[in-house]
Amino acid sequence: MLACVLSCAILGLDGAVVHTEVDVTNGLPSFIVVGLPDTAVQESRERVQAAVKNAGLSFPHRRVTVNLAPASLRKEGPAYDLPIALGVLAASGQVPLAGLEGAMVVGELSLDGSVRHVRGVLPMVALARREAIPRMYVPAVDSREAALVPQVIDVAAFTVQNAFEVNYQTAPGETVVLVNVGAAISNINIVKDKISMFTRDVTIGGNAFTEEVQKQLNVSHDEAEAYKVGGTLDEHGVVPQEVERIMESVAEVMAGEFQRSLDFFLATSAEANVTKIYMAGGSAKIGALHRAIEKRSRLPVEILDAWRRVQPDPKLDPAFLRAHAPEALVALGLALRAPGDK
Repeated sequence: MLACVLSCAILGLDGAVVHTEVDVTNGLPSFIVVGLPDTAVQESRERVQAAVKNAGLSFPHRRVTVNLAPASLRKEGPAYDLPIALGVLAASGQVPLAGLEGAMVVGELSLDGSVRHVRGVLPMVALARREAIPRMYVPAVDSREAALVPQVIDVAAFTVQNAFEVNYQTAPGETVVLVNVGAAISNINIVKDKISMFTRDVTIGGNAFTEEVQKQLNVSHDEAEAYKVGGTLDEHGVVPQEVERIMESVAEVMAGEFQRSLDFFLATSAEANVTKIYMAGGSAKIGALHRAIEKRSRLPVEILDAWRRVQPDPKLDPAFLRAHAPEALVALGLALRAPGDK
């Protein structure tokens, strides 16, 4: 007998519907999970079997096959435990399948059959709302989060994505990396077909350049900032040669941190064809950082322009806007958001 239970995969802070298909047939007893599951999902076989038995129910002594569709999307984490268990019980005739129709289910199972907290309930609920799925079953401990109604999510990585999509076009299936270099934290957002596939915050930013210049040259913060962006407060208008060496050293460290995130995504993604890296933030204009990222990633790097297709108010200083176009991406992305955005 075949049963299907809806669940959810998290992609950054967005989600995608996963169909948990369970087939229970005669044959040698086995329990197989397919559909690009990670280690935690593979381990669900042990949790599900123990949880079902300890809950006073019977795990079928037959051939059990679980398919997490779509198979091209990587499934991560223990949130599939509960939909898999319910699918097994429905396919073996122990619970009515009708009770699971039109419902999304997430939850990690303990060995005693209780349901544990899972991460990412809010974007899962937002997905269910967007897909017009009328019911959602979540762990009791997550019910308060599930009851929240998101209005506007102002996360830096996604405001940059919002501004990027207004100004740039990508080919169908193309994957790009958006790097927003902040003062202390940088955001990495890997996007494919307007869907965030992977996000990560890296605890290094433009301040690292300023602090290292201050430390090694024994100059003030303002002078170090001026050196960082290629200017100088020196009365002779000369930038010390040591500055370039310091900038390149810090840029190598930052590029290495960014590359580790990109390598992790490429190693865990089933379909990844990253074609370009786009950079935002004030420090995106630092030539040493641009070159270091391009060298490590072996990908073309482009500085984002907030005004590429957006027409600012003519009363604003056009020269100032052009000079600060990479920094304006977050502000522009926030300005474009409104309640009801999906």
